[in-house]
Amino acid sequence: MRTCVTRILSVQTKCKMSAARMQTISKSVFSEAQISGSYGKGRGQGRGDRGGRRGGGRGRDRDRGQRRPAKDPAPQKIIDSPVPNNPTVAIIGGGISGLVCGKRLSELGICATVFDTGKHALGGRMSTRFLLPTQDAVFDHACQFFTATDPRFQALVDEWLQDGVLEPWTGVVGALDANGCFAEQQTLQARYVGVGGMRSLVTSIAEKTKGQGTGASVEGDCWVSRMKLQNDKWRLWKNDDQLGDFDFVVIAHNGKCANRLLVPSGAPLVAQQMMRLKLSSIWALMVAFPEPINLPFQGALVKHSSVLSWIGNNSHRLSLPGTQECYTLFSTNAFGKQNKCPQ
Repeated sequence: MRTCVTRILSVQTKCKMSAARMQTISKSVFSEAQISGSYGKGRGQGRGDRGGRRGGGRGRDRDRGQRRPAKDPAPQKIIDSPVPNNPTVAIIGGGISGLVCGKRLSELGICATVFDTGKHALGGRMSTRFLLPTQDAVFDHACQFFTATDPRFQALVDEWLQDGVLEPWTGVVGALDANGCFAEQQTLQARYVGVGGMRSLVTSIAEKTKGQGTGASVEGDCWVSRMKLQNDKWRLWKNDDQLGDFDFVVIAHNGKCANRLLVPSGAPLVAQQMMRLKLSSIWALMVAFPEPINLPFQGALVKHSSVLSWIGNNSHRLSLPGTQECYTLFSTNAFGKQNKCPQ
């Protein structure tokens, strides 16, 4: 199926980009839309409710934008004492990886505490935003869908389907070329989305983690700023406040934040592995139209564009009520890198 789409490659925005830079994708089509923008890192995803709220904490002086010198790595610490019978585990990062880790440890009878920086909700790149005073504009502004190819992950997906927090996404998905022509892409592999938004999935995982009877907990709006090995246990801090001592620590996030936490902690070998990970810088744009604009797809990969890489219709994909149509658009990695925010 090929259907010409002549209007979608133009955007007007109130993002943090300059008007001159945005003219490359700004002409007319979204002029009546309500728009919000965020900047993030990952595989084409923004950072959920956390975007842009960490100030100068990622290696730059907040006022002058100067990059601080990196700390020298602390020597490798060795723990010689045996593992206790009832170990405690801190998981830093409350995205889906950290939450699934906490849930599995709780199922094994191990007390785990998940720390996440989200001010309004957990989820990281699985978060959902509700905008406008009535919160009737809903955006999955990071992860749009996922697939399952590993049988172990498929077992989790089946559990989430049974719990009613996940559902297959059967909408039209394809590619949009430089001329605005859309071609549907057929696939036999199931695509999955959270019911009402990806947040429902991570919220369910968090509730199951806390409900295992092991004393497990999930702490939101908590930025772990420092960790240090003391008396064969890892002590964690949120600024000047101690968060507790743990036998094990799982780092379930990445980037400069994780690196600056690990380098001075006494685990340089782990820090070296984390620094090998490379992230993609992208912009995420959220657009709410007051009425349907009747595009012939629910999701489209944008080909041969230096600015856009993805267009997704949240309202249809999530089967949301109401007349508004809410879209999430991702920039290309090249555009995100060129227009990168200080972090």
